[in-house]
Amino acid sequence: MRRLLLATLTCLCTAVPAVIAGGTAHAAATNPSPSCAASYQTVNEAQAGFVSQVSVTNTGSSAVNGWSVTFTFGGHQVVTASWNATVQQSGAVLTAVNASWDGTIPVGGSIYGFGLYGTWWGSDAPPASLTCVAS
Repeated sequence: MRRLLLATLTCLCTAVPAVIAGGTAHAAATNPSPSCAASYQTVNEAQAGFVSQVSVTNTGSSAVNGWSVTFTFGGHQVVTASWNATVQQSGAVLTAVNASWDGTIPVGGSIYGFGLYGTWWGSDAPPASLTCVAS
């Protein structure tokens, strides 16, 4: 009886890791990566000033749990204030990372994203394209 129990436990101990490894590999293969898209809109433009907003949409088949948006301004804009994101500008390139309260976007959902106040000279042209990275 003792030999039978020992043989059964040995068999289970060697089989369980194989089942777990197989299950883990299978789950990783079926888990789609989240993806997103962003759109820019000028809300208000005045002499040498602008207000714009960027919306973020979940374009994937899994929830987005964080996002960042990068774009290059089409004119000569300088951001002076922002909301709903942490924003950094280097020359014409702007990068925004979600705030703690607006990083989650359900499948097929959109969020207002973030807003920008700024100044401009010469041209207030919108960015030609935006890059959105989801996590």
